[in-house]
Amino acid sequence: MQAGSHLRVALTTNSLVHVDAGFADARQVVFYNVTREGATFVDVMPFGGALRKLPETKPGDTKPGAVKPGFGKNGGACMMAEDLASDAASGDLLSSRVQVLAGCSILITRGLSDLAAVRLQDVDVFPVKTERSHEIDSVLDRLQLMLNGRPALWLRRVLRDAHGRLVPLEEQGL
Repeated sequence: MQAGSHLRVALTTNSLVHVDAGFADARQVVFYNVTREGATFVDVMPFGGALRKLPETKPGDTKPGAVKPGFGKNGGACMMAEDLASDAASGDLLSSRVQVLAGCSILITRGLSDLAAVRLQDVDVFPVKTERSHEIDSVLDRLQLMLNGRPALWLRRVLRDAHGRLVPLEEQGL
């Protein structure tokens, strides 16, 4: 790996301790630079509002057809149509969240819509979705361990130099 190469990593969080929020629902995103030697905190960026609202239910609502978050009727289904509608109605909140991540190598999140993934790829951010909550420190340790071995191709493609530019594969010396 070229000297000075690093990963600028963004992690979605509500607690500032765990990767515990999806991209659309996160209250903030934290940024770290990760190298073979360690991880350095860069910044935390609060997000104004959620991109989507989960269907509302009342406690104890057991009526047939009552929608519960995470169970059908867009609570657990594809949110792309809602993302498009919320973009038009909310001054394109999705684009503003994506622009915050410009210059990052990787976004690690609990959830991500297809539309958000495409927009992240457009600004050269590689999205990684986790199935469960992880401590931020353990995620950073895992990335550092991967960099110290022989990094996977997807990881090598997102390495950046000391100036924040992507490092071409042929210049990485691996």
